[in-house]
Amino acid sequence: MEIVKDILKVDELKGYEEIETLVDTEIYLNQTKPDIENILWVDGKVEILSTKIIRDKVLVNGLIKFKVVYRSSEEELNIYTLETNSDFREEIEIEGITEDMIGETGYKLEYIEYDLVDERKVSLNAFVTLWGKVEQTNSVEIIGEVKEGQNLQFLKERIKYNDIFAREETYVLLKEAFEIGEELPAIEEVLKIDLHPYEKEINIS
Repeated sequence: MEIVKDILKVDELKGYEEIETLVDTEIYLNQTKPDIENILWVDGKVEILSTKIIRDKVLVNGLIKFKVVYRSSEEELNIYTLETNSDFREEIEIEGITEDMIGETGYKLEYIEYDLVDERKVSLNAFVTLWGKVEQTNSVEIIGEVKEGQNLQFLKERIKYNDIFAREETYVLLKEAFEIGEELPAIEEVLKIDLHPYEKEINIS
């Protein structure tokens, strides 16, 4: 009798947790900026700079890029922008995880509050939800086939599984340019940019 075995790699979810964090900062106008009359809007983008798994915790380092658009009453072209960054370091506690496991993190920027302290100072508070998911890849040995077993009876079971071949990350730099029509005035400053990438097609070769 010959037993043919196979090895499966199976992902096991070890834990998932969410935490809430408040990131605050202040912006002071430099001497080249005119005084603030009123704030038109505030925007922010979260960037996760690094993550590290230690025992029972996922360490997350990141920053928020704030942008404030305001109006001033001092000049004719009276819309201006302010930008600043504020970093954060948080711990997501997931009991039972260890350094050799695979982690994934994400975020959701819930909202940003602002307070115009005076005509030269703005206070900003960003409320962010961070989540962490940790998996462990286990190798499971199964019996795929038994040869030369005429006098044996077998109970077979059909299973479906996804076999993990490899895990990789890559980065791509996207560039695009466009021109405005001649009938429109020249751009002095870009106030806001929205980018929404998505997967259109996936090919494996």
